[in-house]
Amino acid sequence: MVISDSPILLKFDFDSEAEELWEALVLHDKMIIWYFENIPNFEAVPGFTCQFLIKNQERKFTHNWEVLESIYQKHISYKWSYLEYPGDSTVQFLIEDKLEGCELTIRIDIYEDFPSDIPEFKVESCIAGWRYFMERLQGFLKENASERTL
Repeated sequence: MVISDSPILLKFDFDSEAEELWEALVLHDKMIIWYFENIPNFEAVPGFTCQFLIKNQERKFTHNWEVLESIYQKHISYKWSYLEYPGDSTVQFLIEDKLEGCELTIRIDIYEDFPSDIPEFKVESCIAGWRYFMERLQGFLKENASERTL
């Protein structure tokens, strides 16, 4: 990913209430269903850190996260880097209530470039990855909403 593409902004609409979306973004037992299943733990508290490994083919990506800011049902941001590669970024999840449902903006800021010769670090891969996760999140929230109405 290159700094000239920073920030990367993506917007997604959700039929869910802000509280439901917030919980899916920050509660560990919900995150591991739609996000990364091997997140060891998570707390939406500034200063909280966690680390977990994702493998893709022969490449390893040990994610290093540190929560920077958390405002209940409004936004959370965390530092995102990898043990095996240079590069430094933050991701912010910003929730905005709408008349029906809410909008989630994901903002990625790159502060130090990640290696350009690794496919997972290309901007297109980043965007595709977030779209994939947001589809999973939307499915998770719809499934939970239908379970509550039973």
